[in-house]
Amino acid sequence: MTVYLVFSDEAGQYRRERNANFLKRYPFYCRSSLMLSVEDWLSLRGSFEGLKSKWGIPKDFELKWDTLWLRKSMVVEKFNAKFPEISHLFLKDMLGFVQDCFVGLGGLDSCKLVFTVTDNSSAIYYKEITLWKKHVEDIMQRVQMTAQSGKNDLAVVFLDNIHEDAEKEIREECFDLIRTDKLVHYSHIKDSVYFEYSHHSFAMQLADFCAGVFNGTLRGFDDSKILFRMVYPGLIRKSNRGAIMGYGVCEIPTDKEGTRLRIRNLISIALSDDS
Repeated sequence: MTVYLVFSDEAGQYRRERNANFLKRYPFYCRSSLMLSVEDWLSLRGSFEGLKSKWGIPKDFELKWDTLWLRKSMVVEKFNAKFPEISHLFLKDMLGFVQDCFVGLGGLDSCKLVFTVTDNSSAIYYKEITLWKKHVEDIMQRVQMTAQSGKNDLAVVFLDNIHEDAEKEIREECFDLIRTDKLVHYSHIKDSVYFEYSHHSFAMQLADFCAGVFNGTLRGFDDSKILFRMVYPGLIRKSNRGAIMGYGVCEIPTDKEGTRLRIRNLISIALSDDS
């Protein structure tokens, strides 16, 4: 029996009403979901702490993906005042830390990544909570399909914390989904989802890096594209025939002829770019 832990975090934003300024700043809303066996999670926890020590990041400091870009965009003095714990680090040091984390993920047999993405330029106008639930439902389906390959395997899903009312609604929705879904029998997922603070969870911090790199790749950022090549295609969930789109990279809502083609093309451009 294998027990899997799944950690899902977001990058970008989504709003039901979106103006041109919002779309320029947030063209996509993405989630990454990092799936690890308990044994690999235990192994990775120790190496994560070692990498923080190697790169001079305080043990209790949470380095978020967004912090790297604040280092790049903010005046140095303002950044150092905001983050005195890492004022000695340059952007290249932080990128080196993330790169080493991805190297560590690449050495784990159980590691699987699922990316879900919403193109904010598409004509969808769900409420925010509705879109979140659609992402979570898609993630749970992929996790179930992976875990059911082992007869007695079990997966437990953790999401990054959001506001309390939304967490309660998503918990109830997932509980009902597991009990009543006629298309997917959730026989290998524990009977709800759980929320946790990212600063309490090194694996959630890794999911944050993955989501940020994926989002940055779709937006054409060079540093993101370099890092994305470390996880694509090797660490991303695939079909039995090796297909990634719709299996490890999934558009929300499903739009095979529109959004899926656009995401595939953006990834293809990123991977072929020599910059």
